[in-house]
Amino acid sequence: MCQIISFFRIFGKRSIWVYLVRLVFFLNLFFFLKPDGQAQSSVKIPVLIVDGFSNHDWKQTSAVSKWILEESGLFKVDISTVPEDSMARQSWLPAFDQYAVVIQNTNNIHNSNLKWPINTEKALEKYVAKGGGLYILHSANNAFAHWEAYNEMIGLGWRSQSVGTSLEIDSKGNIKRYSPGEGRGTGHGERFNALIQILNRHPINKGYPEAWQTVNTEVYYFPRGDAKNI
Repeated sequence: MCQIISFFRIFGKRSIWVYLVRLVFFLNLFFFLKPDGQAQSSVKIPVLIVDGFSNHDWKQTSAVSKWILEESGLFKVDISTVPEDSMARQSWLPAFDQYAVVIQNTNNIHNSNLKWPINTEKALEKYVAKGGGLYILHSANNAFAHWEAYNEMIGLGWRSQSVGTSLEIDSKGNIKRYSPGEGRGTGHGERFNALIQILNRHPINKGYPEAWQTVNTEVYYFPRGDAKNI
């Protein structure tokens, strides 16, 4: 089972706590929904944060994420940092299968030459295909436009107008698809109190009302990508 959650692209001092608290919420929900009831055992759930480069302060984000998760008493968090040296990076290969969930906190939108080694990409693909949990943290949905399987894993991300499909939902719940080249590239406006409405019921939104308002939220327009099975 893989729950992929994408969060805000830009955060300040106020909003970092909002999305990190939501990280804890969704990870708790993810594990309580697992068929084996893993989260209900006394054993701490192993989590791996992958970081090393981003257009945000990835060191702070990883440190605060680790602190919040471990303070809950439910998780044991390790951090694997992609080596800065290009030669050392080629042999970087975390043991993904030792963890119940991988939190992806790398983003190469400002430098497309920063990539994971091919073997590491394939290892993550295998991990997810076998049921490993993948959590796309914050601006990590901006990353790796070159990686076909990653685009499929995130569903929609921050992409240019020429890349991927974008979805628009009207007031009646009808979905319009924009093909590559149609519509616009991904972006966002000012933060605002957004009205969230449920289109389809799913375990991830079980117990939620049909609509509710979030506070000080950054909303993407024209997120684009694979757009399958979402």
